[in-house]
Amino acid sequence: MPFWTASPAGGTALGTVLSFSVRRVTDSESWLPRYNGELILTDDGGEVQLRLTLIHVTGEWSLAIGEAIAGLQILDTKEWGYQADARYHIRDFEEGGIDLYCRDIQVEILEGDACYTG
Repeated sequence: MPFWTASPAGGTALGTVLSFSVRRVTDSESWLPRYNGELILTDDGGEVQLRLTLIHVTGEWSLAIGEAIAGLQILDTKEWGYQADARYHIRDFEEGGIDLYCRDIQVEILEGDACYTG
């Protein structure tokens, strides 16, 4: 699944989505249930893998097995005046399979045994 992200300077990064999942967790501050997401991305050559952990996910996601994401866009909505729990907007800007918001994004480079193998 190809992805596209925009930086504030207008640059882009191309690659592949290896995995996308959302799971229910308990918020450590409020003890209420919420959802966290995980995107594992790689570059076109498959040499670099990134794990994006999406903290406090809200919105819609419904991907069928084998459904392609036409283009994944991650937008920083801070200047839009959204609430703190909706800082980032992540969406499939062509097909609409993913259209969600999250409070924060943690990024890790996966190396060695931590790499996604499917």
